[in-house]
Amino acid sequence: TTAVTSVDWKITEIGSLLCSCTDDRTIRVWRETNENEWHNYHTFHTQHLNEWYTVTYLAIQEGGRYLVSSTQNGFLFVFDLKQKQEIVCQRMHQGSVEGVIWNKYCNLLASCSSDCCVNVYKFS
Repeated sequence: TTAVTSVDWKITEIGSLLCSCTDDRTIRVWRETNENEWHNYHTFHTQHLNEWYTVTYLAIQEGGRYLVSSTQNGFLFVFDLKQKQEIVCQRMHQGSVEGVIWNKYCNLLASCSSDCCVNVYKFS
């Protein structure tokens, strides 16, 4: 792997999950199997985008079902952690996404970008 750009950690219905994203365009999900023993639960690959970018930020939904990540070229990815699959890949900004967050009810997602916009998305 290369430089790690963001990390999030939540206790979920799947267990204790630690997620990271990196310059190599992967999102790694680690699961605690025993106290202080971590194993790779899944690695999501985003290299199917045919342009240059780095995965920059990520956030695990409070309920632990979904994970959002963002890129320097304005894309947002949403992954279903339980099913281990990508469910959204869409350009949402014209600049680098500089942060992502879920609301406490897990039905809204916000992102901010170097394009001087904050976007809020309904998620269901």
